[in-house]
Amino acid sequence: CTAIEDGVILARHLSRATDVPAALSAFARERYPRTAGIVKESRRLGAVAQWEGRVSCALRDRLMWLAGKVMGAGAILKHAKFDTGPLG
Repeated sequence: CTAIEDGVILARHLSRATDVPAALSAFARERYPRTAGIVKESRRLGAVAQWEGRVSCALRDRLMWLAGKVMGAGAILKHAKFDTGPLG
């Protein structure tokens, strides 16, 4: 869960900080690349999931099934394989 990651990384930045606004900026710079990628991927999948109509839904369902077969669970689990590093 990215919220837990955020908590760990934010705590690390704040625990080392003498300047809170600078710590918050450093936190945002560190988190942006990871969270932006997750948001972009989620948006793309969400757009496909919203397709309507019999043909579109059948195509969507087939594409999702095929993507699952080709990419496997690793496509979803890649986001779970993240190490926030030490807290302190």
